[in-house]
Amino acid sequence: MLGHRRVPDLHNHALRPKRAAVAAICHRDRGARDRGLAGDVWRYGIADDTWTLVSTDGGIAPGIILASTYDGDADRVVILDDIGLGDDREARLWSLDLATGATHLHGSWPRTGFFDDFALGHSHDGSFILLASHGQGVPLKVMRLLVSDDTVVLERLRTTTGVPVTAPRTNQRGVHFVVRRPGKQIVSDRIDWASLNSPGGKTLADFVK
Repeated sequence: MLGHRRVPDLHNHALRPKRAAVAAICHRDRGARDRGLAGDVWRYGIADDTWTLVSTDGGIAPGIILASTYDGDADRVVILDDIGLGDDREARLWSLDLATGATHLHGSWPRTGFFDDFALGHSHDGSFILLASHGQGVPLKVMRLLVSDDTVVLERLRTTTGVPVTAPRTNQRGVHFVVRRPGKQIVSDRIDWASLNSPGGKTLADFVK
């Protein structure tokens, strides 16, 4: 805890040992009536056990964090967040370079809040896996994303059930994650790469709305 602020995402896995640091993006509690955001980015130094405020040089200020993951190939944190209110509400996928503090917007889409449970993971092949659901009784979308500087392509899609409990992990065989299903049942799930289907004209905008 940092004062009244909550640390929703603490990236403390798979970081390069030479950096010996993690990043945290801090905002006020999600239930705040005014959705007020602190917009702070902090780095924790493991060696000296201290938090340091990171300057993003006037770049993107974090919104409500929906999901995030560490991309070890580029030493960056990739974030899906929620900003704005009413007709101006948007979901954004953007990244924070941990070496320079620079931020980069990859894509943004109108958001209604229908899907409200997300998990994001970085794949061994450079793609990203996004899980999105709206509760235990409705389908869970498993999406493989190709992310470039200015585009986010929904490349593969599969539907299963449950609410994501962990971020997805990948290997040569497929995608692994843990979900919560009706009856509060916690289940480990695996989807083989070959079973991911073409999105059939769907885009990421259909699932972050």
